[in-house]
Amino acid sequence: MKKTIYFLTSILFLALFFGCEETYEVMNAEDFDIEVQNTFEQKFFVGSDLSYLNEMLDCGASYNDLSGNSANPYEIFQNAGNDLVRVRLWNDPSEWTSYSNIEDVEKTISNSKEQGMDILLDFHFSDTWADPGNQVAPKAWLDVVDNTEELAQRLYDYTYETLDNLAAKDLLPEIVQLGNEINGNILNKESGWFEINWDRSAILLNNAIQAVRDISKKHEARVQVMLHIAQPENALWWFEQARENGVVNYDWIGISYYPTWSEYKVSDLSDAIAALGSDFNKKVMVVETAYPFTLENADAANNILGKTVYPASQQGQLDFLLDLKQEIKEGNGFGLVYWEPAWVSTGCSTLFGEGSHWDNATLFDNSGNPTLGMNIFNDNYVPEYNCQSIWALGDGVPEALWDWDNAIELSCNENKNVIELNLAENKFRFFTTDGDWTSGVGYQYFINRGYSIDSKLKDANDNDDNFVFEGTPGLYSLEIDGETKSIVVEPVVSESYYALGDALPGGWSFDDATLMESPIFGIRRATVNLSPGTFRFFTIKDDWASGLNYAYYDDQGYTIDSNLENAGDGDQNFRFVGTIGEYILEINDNAKTITLLGSGPFPSVWAVGDAVPGGWDFNDNTIEFTQTFSGIWTANLELNTGIFRFFQEFGTWDTNNNYSYYINEGFDIDANFENDGSSDENFRFIGTPGTYTLTINANSKRITLEEYETLPSLWAVGDAVPGGWGFNNDTVEFPQLTENVWTAEISLNNGGIFRFFQIFNTWDTNNNYAFYAGEGYAIDSNFTEQDSADKNFLFTGTSGSYVLTINGNDKTITLE
Repeated sequence: MKKTIYFLTSILFLALFFGCEETYEVMNAEDFDIEVQNTFEQKFFVGSDLSYLNEMLDCGASYNDLSGNSANPYEIFQNAGNDLVRVRLWNDPSEWTSYSNIEDVEKTISNSKEQGMDILLDFHFSDTWADPGNQVAPKAWLDVVDNTEELAQRLYDYTYETLDNLAAKDLLPEIVQLGNEINGNILNKESGWFEINWDRSAILLNNAIQAVRDISKKHEARVQVMLHIAQPENALWWFEQARENGVVNYDWIGISYYPTWSEYKVSDLSDAIAALGSDFNKKVMVVETAYPFTLENADAANNILGKTVYPASQQGQLDFLLDLKQEIKEGNGFGLVYWEPAWVSTGCSTLFGEGSHWDNATLFDNSGNPTLGMNIFNDNYVPEYNCQSIWALGDGVPEALWDWDNAIELSCNENKNVIELNLAENKFRFFTTDGDWTSGVGYQYFINRGYSIDSKLKDANDNDDNFVFEGTPGLYSLEIDGETKSIVVEPVVSESYYALGDALPGGWSFDDATLMESPIFGIRRATVNLSPGTFRFFTIKDDWASGLNYAYYDDQGYTIDSNLENAGDGDQNFRFVGTIGEYILEINDNAKTITLLGSGPFPSVWAVGDAVPGGWDFNDNTIEFTQTFSGIWTANLELNTGIFRFFQEFGTWDTNNNYSYYINEGFDIDANFENDGSSDENFRFIGTPGTYTLTINANSKRITLEEYETLPSLWAVGDAVPGGWGFNNDTVEFPQLTENVWTAEISLNNGGIFRFFQIFNTWDTNNNYAFYAGEGYAIDSNFTEQDSADKNFLFTGTSGSYVLTINGNDKTITLE
């Protein structure tokens, strides 16, 4: 049997705390007079448990309205929009308190009804707090606890008589809650958790329900019945067992939801509520919840409630309640009740000592003024976004680490928090108050707030709600936009360098220099073919004085690849002394390294199976995963429900890398894949079919999947190219595999003309020679401008097959 587990600081606090516009057609086991209707409106309720309020007033507590003037708290709640008051009832608590007895309850109901608020009466069926670990029968019933039939009769009589007496005073509640957090066995001899005896519990609960139904008939008032379980994960199994044992004649499912003690995050709660409502055909309400507006203690009574992913501040309290309210509505729930918003600190004593264990989680601050959380009752309240500075700390922000002295402030720019900062593959989070560790906000906080978060930032899934950065370490622009609710991370790149020398194919010519581009700040890379010879880098094109040689980097403390040495010539150039071949040449100013990564061309792998294009065969549609960077294979492909594996050699079946191969190698594999469970142990794709970018990273040992957004292509049309002057199956498509770079293999005929079109089969969008020349492109010498009004490309080279590339980044059109 599942149990609700609570993490409190002592057994004393454990016992204290747990005492504490759409409708469903309600299913009832008993026939019911259909003309008897509940008089209160079927709507979304936002209410409060005010069981402590009378005691607090007797203890001298003072409550202020929004103007700061002392006022009747019942009026304060009603004016705020509170429309439902929950009140607990103990059978005979006279041995330890004079409150929450029937006289006190009648006073609360009367004061609430005078303000036009509906009532949810919470029968604890005990002389003290009832909760999952404490369901002790009233002292007056202990003599029949072992006699189910007699105990059921006592329960029926007590419920019926209590409601009958309330009805005689015109105080009949609209909803009756039969038991409080009845996760385990009810009406026990002693405290503690007891497994449910459903043969017994079903009789007891159905008798209590029948008492409410009989009162409804007698007074022609449709009093509704609620059953209440602590935490949504427990409600899902409990109500299933209740149904299996014949407990079905109720109207409401009530749940307690405190994120500190629940498996459910706020952003997941709608799923649980929707499941409860639809599976059991009942209305669902969160009848207990709360969140602290501070972690400071107003008295000697220790505070029970701590923070989770929201800051322990007034704004954090309000944000939690607004998000929770929205989740309940999205799950087609019918309301929420704040637990004990008026249990402020006074000189009076509870069962466990003087003061309040809830003073940090009320809806009044320590001066008696309403907190921002009081706005939860106002359905017309629209939070206004007000950008304020936040601070970044963590190992993922190397310049700050976990040191407040080095905290990175993200100030506001045009109502956005924007900054450039170095990120590393590690954890970090943001803080809303400088120097305050309790003000942290992390990944789940923003998810609960409805933010879209950049794919380079992941949930660390730790107890601190940290982010974890997954990407190339370096300088990034980070933007948090509270109005559009988005977090965007973009790399900040460095200016390109140029590599020249006789070790490179372009020699000592700036026109043919190798461009060292920057994917991220402080890192420059290029794929180069190296042969014995010398070279150096230049920071400015055509400027020989801007050269950076071996000696420069050596003096700066760089670690330089062993395949490179100081040439010892007058310019102290780099000399390549390795094996002739293709390399990834990288200058990393962050790590102060110059490296040659692998030798190329790097071998590819191929994906084969019914989940991928090409199926279970090697053919023209088989997807090749190219290794453009040593140890990293990637491809864009359509994935369908099915299985596949990778092969290291095209057309050869005896070299395959299946799911178990990568698991055995220690890879972390994307959750959209699983082992198919067959003897071949293939990958099974279990995600949503579509186009993805699939990456195998042998360096970090990860296989990842990201949704792929296809970039628009260009099409070549004309008598110089396949397909001629028509859009057809032979028309050559130039895909945009990287942004602003279109490339394709194409046959070109000498003396022919053509132009590009941006939309297939549409003639009014064309890019001719004049268009690119006007944009400042350097166009391959094999093309000239057609001497006619159309200004097309005229191909003057040798007829044959070429790779034609249009590079919108460096504004070139090249043939190879």
